[in-house]
Amino acid sequence: MSKIKTLFYEEEEREKRTKQEIKKMVDLSKGLTPYKKILCDTLIENIAFCIVQLEELRALIKIGGYIEKYKNGKNQYGYKESTLNKQYISTGKIYAVYLDKFREFTLETNSGGDSLDDYDRKH
Repeated sequence: MSKIKTLFYEEEEREKRTKQEIKKMVDLSKGLTPYKKILCDTLIENIAFCIVQLEELRALIKIGGYIEKYKNGKNQYGYKESTLNKQYISTGKIYAVYLDKFREFTLETNSGGDSLDDYDRKH
């Protein structure tokens, strides 16, 4: 079996992309109370990490595919869902939870509307 590529971004590029995503999210969280800002900072970092990880996993899945060969012992072999695909699904679920919590924080602050919807309209 050939070795599967497990790295798409170099560490510097990953950090750069994460910082870009953090900046976008910080812009959306302006106006939060100091207490909520503290809570939201970690949430923003986690969201940015998930975004970059999802991008990287998506690119690796395009290269390696959704399925992979496996062999367990002498007579047990075949195809299964790729590990990268499972990780992509898992990260996507976590990302959705983080994003939902972030939306809750910003909705309470921005009584005039949803900051994520505002962001979508602007970009």
